[in-house]
Amino acid sequence: IFRIGFLEMDCRTVADFFAEWERGIQKSRGVGVERREISGSLEQVLRALAPLTSMERRRYIFVPTGGSWTAFFDNGHQGSDPESVISHMAMHLGCRGVKVVAIPDTRDGEHTDARGRFGTIELQVYGPEKTHFLNYMRTIQLSNQGDRWVFTETGTPFPFEDANQYKVRRVRERFSVELLNRYANALGLQP
Repeated sequence: IFRIGFLEMDCRTVADFFAEWERGIQKSRGVGVERREISGSLEQVLRALAPLTSMERRRYIFVPTGGSWTAFFDNGHQGSDPESVISHMAMHLGCRGVKVVAIPDTRDGEHTDARGRFGTIELQVYGPEKTHFLNYMRTIQLSNQGDRWVFTETGTPFPFEDANQYKVRRVRERFSVELLNRYANALGLQP
């Protein structure tokens, strides 16, 4: 799992809102929406997403965390794509939402035909109100663009951020999985 979405709200409220929202979307298509509770370990719960798909996502799971957050997963075959769901729900539920991404860089940058994935480390925080861009409060991202690593940040930094790290000479070292986890922990998350 390389991408996880979170909403700072209890799981039942989140799941109920999502089911009603999805019913409204699917009704015109004649597609029903079923909401059910499942239990078990995280691994067992995530198995309920099967079969995974490269097409339209049709299965979604909301999992309570140890804190005040609810985690979100969908049945995309390359992992969840939580951005639009979490952004929308944060605004409509009046809470914060977070997307964390940690995709290992497995490409050999010297060979253009090499198999693997371009790496990305990302933290996006969404709020309940409109901002300069939709409801994005803060974005920090480091990604392999194929020919170079690119670091970007937008929005107002949080007090817990290490802004000096963003100025490190080697771009690839400006944001790490360790720093992503430290920031997520500061928000009350343990991805």
